Amino acid sequence: MVTDLSRPFKVLALDGGGYKGLYTACVLHELEKFNKPLAAHFDLISGTSVGGLIALALAAGKTAAEIKTFFLEKGETIFPQGTWVERKRRILGQLINGGKYLDDGLRAALGSILGTTYMREANSYLCLPTLNLPTLSPFVFKTDHDFELTRDADVPMGDVARATSAAPTYLPVAEIDAFPGCQFVDGGLWANNPSLVGLVEAFRFFVGPGRRYSSVKLLSIGTVDDSKPRSITRPRNLSIISGGREILAATFAAQERAIALQVKFLKDALCSPVEYVRIPSPTISPDHLPDIGLDVVTETSKKTLLMYGSRAGHEWNRKPEITAFFDEPTEPPIFRTTTKT
Repeated sequence: MVTDLSRPFKVLALDGGGYKGLYTACVLHELEKFNKPLAAHFDLISGTSVGGLIALALAAGKTAAEIKTFFLEKGETIFPQGTWVERKRRILGQLINGGKYLDDGLRAALGSILGTTYMREANSYLCLPTLNLPTLSPFVFKTDHDFELTRDADVPMGDVARATSAAPTYLPVAEIDAFPGCQFVDGGLWANNPSLVGLVEAFRFFVGPGRRYSSVKLLSIGTVDDSKPRSITRPRNLSIISGGREILAATFAAQERAIALQVKFLKDALCSPVEYVRIPSPTISPDHLPDIGLDVVTETSKKTLLMYGSRAGHEWNRKPEITAFFDEPTEPPIFRTTTKT
């Protein structure tokens, strides 16, 4: 294949973070104001958990403005807040029996934004990390962007969104008709920052000697880091009840930071140039921390996430390293397999 030296292969990577994805949608909305349609400027979109949901919505033709509205209108459908008694009952369920939420609200919300769209109908190449719990195996849903990829074309996008966002203890494991025996949980358990997943996919199929593209531009967007530093005066011994939620939050946060560093150090050792831009989590005021969380959906949380997201998007939208992603649009994706009609 003749190498296309006119532009780099462009990847958009979106972190996980539950309802904090409203922040990501706000950042994208600010970028979209000057670069419509936003998704048409990226060849491949890689997203984990809520980042996967956003990636799927973009690939299904939704604008960032529509995705932002989705979070504002459907957040409480996915994570119902209820009365004080109901919230305490959910916390008890999360700790000892059955998890915090059912997924009927998530299914209904996903239907409103993804409808019956299938992976084969995506307008961008996709990589969506999840984990198959029975085999403890990382699992990445993909569009059929190569002859050897023939598995996921006829999977509904809504099923993929459930699979990548099934956060343990918050939402039930996701079962999909197309994969009997599999039970999927949140991809954030191993790839909450999917930058490395997107970079690997780019070099595996699209970039390098003899490939169409000779370089990569990777834009990675985090959510809001609401993790609280741990005091050294706290007990050193952690139990499931006292430390379980803390460990889960630490797992997600540590992965985001570790993968960002891995991509930063790896890119200079690859066979083709990589330009890596990371829009990191903003610095959060301590006063705002109680109002932000994976499943915190209140009027205060909405306003707080809107404020931070709009500010970050406006600030970064003026930087030359961001505007360079939008110099020219990409070509439509080419899927290599014949699928059902």
